[in-house]
Amino acid sequence: MIIFETQEDCWNWLMSNLSQTEMRALYHEAYSILKNKEDASDALREALLKGATKCHQLRNKNRLFQWMYTITRNVAYSMYNKNRLQSIYIQAKIHLERSGWAESAEAHLMTAFEKEQLRQAIEKLKYPGKEILIMHIFQNMSFKVIANALNMNCNSVRSTYHRNLVLLKDELEDNHNV
Repeated sequence: MIIFETQEDCWNWLMSNLSQTEMRALYHEAYSILKNKEDASDALREALLKGATKCHQLRNKNRLFQWMYTITRNVAYSMYNKNRLQSIYIQAKIHLERSGWAESAEAHLMTAFEKEQLRQAIEKLKYPGKEILIMHIFQNMSFKVIANALNMNCNSVRSTYHRNLVLLKDELEDNHNV
């Protein structure tokens, strides 16, 4: 294990021990995952910062590149999943607005007022429940796929879905009784 006085010492050691070739390899790994130059640069920057803050955990200084490669890959995959989730959410929102919130026959029988109540009730739900409901109901995504996208346990996704479905039902019943 390597011990440094300050985080700046760790940063300086990290930057002086990674060659330009290794830095390019780290960038290319991030780029191969994210397929975007700016995102790859951001991922590399975040990985280097993470490496600098966690360098005291490096057990063998001769494995610095392999260690940083793993950190870079993990950061890039996290960014990829986050970007993908945001994209799915935006697509779902656009789809829901264009289709009147669903494609089922029952949904087409809803009045404009009921559709607005449903939209408002969904908007009141918190993360990750709102996203799980939207992805499962409107994007027809399985709980397993949602769990991977949100980096959650599949059973946690399932229970969060059912809990938020009850909350949504209660909210709609409260609005109906008003």
